[in-house]
Amino acid sequence: MIFFIIIMILVIILIFYSLIYKIFSIKNVLNQVQKHLETKYQKVLTKKINKNIYNIEADNKKYLFFIETIPLNTTIQINNSTTWELKIAKSSSAGANHKSSKHLDTIIKFMNMESTSQKIIIFIPNPKKIVMYINECEIVIVNPKTNVYGTNIISVDDINKLK
Repeated sequence: MIFFIIIMILVIILIFYSLIYKIFSIKNVLNQVQKHLETKYQKVLTKKINKNIYNIEADNKKYLFFIETIPLNTTIQINNSTTWELKIAKSSSAGANHKSSKHLDTIIKFMNMESTSQKIIIFIPNPKKIVMYINECEIVIVNPKTNVYGTNIISVDDINKLK
């Protein structure tokens, strides 16, 4: 009985820790974006749309950010505008097999949003690789300049390159 209680307490602590990590990671990245934009613009306003989506206005420039935490050693596979898969590897070594795959359902709302703002996606931590299917036979490796259905994907390290 005591063993069961200890296990339950540990599980609760792990769940609480993972939620806190996600919240602080997203807030940290958002603060980095704001600080960078404040060096370029006089007035920067941030508005939270929902859990992962933020609208940032910097003078007359508008951004719409989607910030998401993902597991380590993840490759992102973009099948179409709303079907994105996380391929999670067993280890970070080259050629590591994927142990699991799951759909990134949280991105659907963001990708379906009509916006005149520049749409930007940031993943925490940086994925190992991002690939996008062009058609059944063609795959491209996504970089920050790649237009992914009207959106750009940047790494945390590239925040200082935002214009």
